[in-house]
Amino acid sequence: MRWWPHIMKHTDIPLILSEQSNPWKIEQEMWNRSERQLVMSFADSIHLSLPSYRESIEEHLRDKVAIIPNAIADSIPASKENIFANKTIIAVGRLEDDVKQFSILIKAFAAIRHRYPDWKLGIIGGDVDGSEKKYRELIQQLDLANQVELKGELDNIQKEYVSATFLCHPSRYEGFPLTILESYYYSLPAIGFRACSGVNELIKDGVTGLLADSMTETSLARCMSALMGNEAMVEEMSRMARKEGQKYKISKICDQWIGLIERTISERERTGSVRKKNKEQERFLRKSYLNDTSFVRGLMKEMFSRWLILTKSIVRKFAVH
Repeated sequence: MRWWPHIMKHTDIPLILSEQSNPWKIEQEMWNRSERQLVMSFADSIHLSLPSYRESIEEHLRDKVAIIPNAIADSIPASKENIFANKTIIAVGRLEDDVKQFSILIKAFAAIRHRYPDWKLGIIGGDVDGSEKKYRELIQQLDLANQVELKGELDNIQKEYVSATFLCHPSRYEGFPLTILESYYYSLPAIGFRACSGVNELIKDGVTGLLADSMTETSLARCMSALMGNEAMVEEMSRMARKEGQKYKISKICDQWIGLIERTISERERTGSVRKKNKEQERFLRKSYLNDTSFVRGLMKEMFSRWLILTKSIVRKFAVH
């Protein structure tokens, strides 16, 4: 994101900066607060995914902020007739234990598996940092080979959602976890940690799923057991998850994006095309390591072309309907 002010500095194109992760984790682990705030000051509009993230933006920039969530498809599948048919828990995400914490999930499942010998756990996602080897060793160590499966990346993940009973999402932090929306799309309740950003706002505790009070296998196992042992609770949460998911239909979210783009263009036209810069912004634009933007420009051009193609196909689809 820090290259955008350099890429746009000789243009009069309105700039919307969109942030898709937990802003405090970005400042703590990936960037720093002062430079993130400075880069945000170049934007005409700032997009964040959740209302709580607005607090991460300095007060004088908050008028620029628009909150727009992620989206799921408009056509929601039919409700499950028997959600307990397969007695399967799924977890979906890249295999990166520092963030996704599937090792906690595997240990939590191990702690209760003797009470639920007919249940299975499927973990779906590709390895990014060597965590897969760690998970396979853990599964063998805990004698879970018959109940826990690492499924890798799948072309037809819909099949996994359709056959599952509920989702478990044990991340340390998230921005806006699309996996939770996907579970709602397929009428699946979800379990996550109360301390996990994003997850703790999308899961309505006791309504669309459960939030574990502490980020431990014991607390997670308690929530898992609560659902595994109560079919009536899961069926009611399944109904509420399906209802909650309808708030995020892509047609509604597209309308919000169109509104943001139109407002940003209109405000730029009203105030004029020249961006006035303060001394701090000028110093930032002189940073040598950011000024060679040829590679980034080429990459952005390719991404923008692909984005236009995708946008046109979506617009045509809605125009037909």
